Amino acid sequence: MLKKLNEFGERGGIIRKILAFVASLVLIFGSFAIGFLVSLYLCAIIDETIGSAALTMLSIFTLLPIGGLGPIFLLAYGLPGKHKSKEEEKEEEKEDYSVFSTSLPLKPNKFGELPHFGKMFGSLWLKELLRDEVFHRYTYQSGKEARFLKVSESGKWISFWGGYLPIDLIIGYNKRKAELYTVDGNTILLPFIAHSTIFSRELENFFKEKGEYYTAVPEHAWLEFAGTNGAIDEALAKKDWGAFRYLWEKNLLNKHKKKAGSSTDIYERVLSDKEINRIVRDVKAGNEDLLTYLNFDRYKNDQSVCNGVELLRLLGYPKNVEGVDFLFDCLGDVDEPYFFMAVEVLKIYPKKVREERIEYYAKLAHENGDVEKFGGLLYLAKELKYEIKYVDKMKKMEDKKEEENGLYQASRC
Repeated sequence: MLKKLNEFGERGGIIRKILAFVASLVLIFGSFAIGFLVSLYLCAIIDETIGSAALTMLSIFTLLPIGGLGPIFLLAYGLPGKHKSKEEEKEEEKEDYSVFSTSLPLKPNKFGELPHFGKMFGSLWLKELLRDEVFHRYTYQSGKEARFLKVSESGKWISFWGGYLPIDLIIGYNKRKAELYTVDGNTILLPFIAHSTIFSRELENFFKEKGEYYTAVPEHAWLEFAGTNGAIDEALAKKDWGAFRYLWEKNLLNKHKKKAGSSTDIYERVLSDKEINRIVRDVKAGNEDLLTYLNFDRYKNDQSVCNGVELLRLLGYPKNVEGVDFLFDCLGDVDEPYFFMAVEVLKIYPKKVREERIEYYAKLAHENGDVEKFGGLLYLAKELKYEIKYVDKMKKMEDKKEEENGLYQASRC
């Protein structure tokens, strides 16, 4: 009980702390008074019934301390529970831990406008990043809108209750404890209201739709964070968070995950080198169909898309010839972690194959008004030192229109 009151106080402001403190005092002194009076009454009964001065004194020195301090002990530690079977312990571990377990103490961070990351990067820097962001209610795959959760149009931020968090740097969520876990091994304590069924269900479904997530801080999280970052925390603010998350996850898995998962995990989370090499071997041996992994929309998050790109890189040409369109699908947003990976893999394809697809997708992006995709194609063409013929054609058509308009205006004069 005292532990719950302490947690209640930690998750709020000064008023909640005062209420928790007063309630704790009332419980402590109340339980002590009741236990002491009951013990005193028992001592009086023993004295009247037995009539032995020695036994009376013995009962006073044993029952009074037990009666007074016993209830306080129960309030602090609770009743001794029954012995749990190995099956029950395994179920609890499954609930509280995902890929890794940890016995390291978590560092709690209170929820606020920029919880934890405001200290890591500096509030002014993050507010500058947020200035151009536009938020909308998160829409689930079912088409239903969330009541509390909002996501930025860039897909980089999630917001609720006045707080803003970078999605790529949040690695997990524990519904029972109402905690979020960060890429550097820290914990963000959500407000007490986060225990409500409506909100916790929304947040849980959000993480499920994003693929696999941790339900406890992974062991060695901080160590891999420091190794992946390779510099002070502020340097991370200048990096692409999605690419950083991918490298962090992969480093963590390569060093500390012993067992490989199933091939379907490719859509849910980052795969270790061991896991992705197994898929490469199966595809080369004809035991797996490469087309299975080339549905861009099937991947649940930015980091899992990197798995598909890495798979095509490791297969090499001509084994990966069917993946060229998947790689062009990755060029829709330069801010995504898989963008530059896809550009590098496209460089190993034959010149004719690349140029034909560049022309096709340039025309398609222009007709659909897809500015970001068109920009991605221009970047790829620049890297390949290729002049897009469709772009030259568009420029000539525009120049011709301007010339015709000029002649028309001149004739009217």
